[in-house]
This record gives sequence, C-alpha cells and structure tokens, in this order.
Amino acid sequence: MRYLYEVELADAALYGVVLNTEKLSVAAAVEVVAGVARRPEVQTSGAGAQLVAERSLASRVQVALATHPKTRKYRITVEAKAGTVTLEGTAAMDEALEVARGVPGVRDVKAQQVEIPSIPPFVA
Repeated sequence: MRYLYEVELADAALYGVVLNTEKLSVAAAVEVVAGVARRPEVQTSGAGAQLVAERSLASRVQVALATHPKTRKYRITVEAKAGTVTLEGTAAMDEALEVARGVPGVRDVKAQQVEIPSIPPFVA
C-alpha cells in the first residue's frame, strides 16, 4: 500500500470505522460492520464505484509492470479511465504496452514517452 498509494495502513484516519477486536466478539464486530454498511451515507455512488474500478485497473497494470522481467526495473506511471490505460515513462514503453494489454479489463492502452532533458555541463 505504501508503494502503490503512498499511505500507511496503520493510519486510523484512512478508515471510517475502527473496531477493537480484543474487546468485541466476532459476531458483535460483524453486526457493527453490517449496520454501518447499510447506512445511506456510506453507500457508494456511481462516480465512486467508477473511481474505484479505475484505480483497481491501474493498480493491476502497475503490479503486472512491476513483476514483468522486461519492465520491472523502470518507473512507469499508470492511469486508467473507462478501461483506457495511459502509461508514462522514460524507457521500455513497447514492452510496457504489451504487458498492459494482457491485463484483464484493459480495453485500450496509450503511451506517453517522457524525455529526460540532458544536463548542461557545469560551468565554473
């Protein structure tokens, strides 16, 4: 989670409800969670569901790139929108496109090659 989303799982601010399972039985914890999940203020909107689906797809592509032998050593950013994945990186973009196309749920893949400007020589 820290690598993909830059968040710390132990941060209680990330959660709407935190239950102390040392104090509550499993049955009581399930009852609390089920009750909260039925509340209208925590129901997922269509836009929220779409956002989760897009982030999930982008994460699956990032994992595929991070575990593939030809792309794992490159930092390639991934964004997803309605099944279209956009990759941005400095190298191995042809391989990255191929890997991304193999991820279930990807409808189309676009690439943006980023050029790193050369550093001018130091003048003293």
